[in-house]
Amino acid sequence: MPDGRAFAALAAALCGCATHAPPATAPPSPRAATIAEAEAHLARGLALADANDLPGAQRAFDRALDAYLEVPDGALSHPELAAAFRRTAEQVRLRELELLAARDVDGNGEPAFAIPELPARVTARREAEAALARGAHDFPVELNARVLSAIDLFEGRRRGWFASALARSGRYRPLIRRALAEQGLPSELAAVALVESAFLPDAVSRASARGIWQFMPATGRRYGLRQDSWVDERSDPPKSTRAAARYLRELHDRFGDWNLALAAYNSGENRVERAIRRHRTRDFWTLARRRALPRETRSYVPLIHAAVVVLRDPERYGFASNEDAGPATQPIVVDFGVDLRAVARCASLSVDELRSLNPALRRTAFSGTRSLTLHVPAEAASPALACLLGLPDSERGAFASHVVRRGDTLSGIASDYGVPMREIAAANGRRIQSVLRVGERLLIPRPARASGTGSAVARPD
Repeated sequence: MPDGRAFAALAAALCGCATHAPPATAPPSPRAATIAEAEAHLARGLALADANDLPGAQRAFDRALDAYLEVPDGALSHPELAAAFRRTAEQVRLRELELLAARDVDGNGEPAFAIPELPARVTARREAEAALARGAHDFPVELNARVLSAIDLFEGRRRGWFASALARSGRYRPLIRRALAEQGLPSELAAVALVESAFLPDAVSRASARGIWQFMPATGRRYGLRQDSWVDERSDPPKSTRAAARYLRELHDRFGDWNLALAAYNSGENRVERAIRRHRTRDFWTLARRRALPRETRSYVPLIHAAVVVLRDPERYGFASNEDAGPATQPIVVDFGVDLRAVARCASLSVDELRSLNPALRRTAFSGTRSLTLHVPAEAASPALACLLGLPDSERGAFASHVVRRGDTLSGIASDYGVPMREIAAANGRRIQSVLRVGERLLIPRPARASGTGSAVARPD
């Protein structure tokens, strides 16, 4: 999701949790209301079929089934709803058989009244088993009611979200598979990144988790992801993926079970350990039934299982498999002060295109005090390096560093250094109107004193 709260929305949709305060007076029995609505549509459909209004009957039957499919928790999440759903679908099926037996066909020899197929939600287990049967798999999927409801969610209310994430996944799944294989982990754990972020490297949660793996700041530092005023490697897909693979391996080594490892990835190792000790079970589904873990975590693990199922055979669930592989890139390393506008020009890219290839960057100018790794299109790497090494002093130079003191203003700093405010703001990835914080370090663009200094090299991915 663009705002970085992909999993929160998925979990809320799966568990039926509202993201705002509930109304003061809730209906006495939502399930009864759903069943009554569906049965009214069904009765109308049967009457219209008897009156030979076949298109009208089909619309009514569709509405009857949709009444169940729009339930927030999924049609199979509650025994009463599931039983009523199956009864309605069976009556639709029987009506179809009656029409076929009567040879009620149009002039083309096709049934004039095309009763819709039983939805995938009704036959979710059969469909999931068929999807899992396609090739070998090394992640143990559980096809219980929670997982089937999560599949229902991906097929229904979150279909557009899942389709976008699937298309985007082509840019990252190859490197994810490599990183997981290096750690001896199931390749299907790519589903974790899908549920966490929909494969959006700039995704940021309310809790400040970031990147396609949604690392919290402390966990990112624990696995060597650099986070400073220049870059945040939690948003660097290759580096964060390698860190996530190590983290997942350590979690599985600790708990010896993928469900518990995933629960710990979501809510923390210590919380899962406490739940195990308190309830004396290492079965995640038992812990979920006893509400021993946060509601978010109880939804999170089923969502991972569901994503594994759909990713195994997306076409079976109506998703196109046209994944966007994105451009082939090659990293280049620069160890002198440079502005991204110059780099973008040298690589024949816009600044926005360059930033999209380098989501970990937090500024648009860099001082050269530390080397900077930039990803550019592979075919542009050599020309970009040659161009960068030939930049004039005015574009390839030193930058002053200014620590904000009490009373400083951007206009005052700009005056002191003789640099336009807009250039200082651009170099630090901020707006002119942004408030300065005492102790903040600003990069001040300044021409280099001598040309021909510094170096730039290409490195393989």
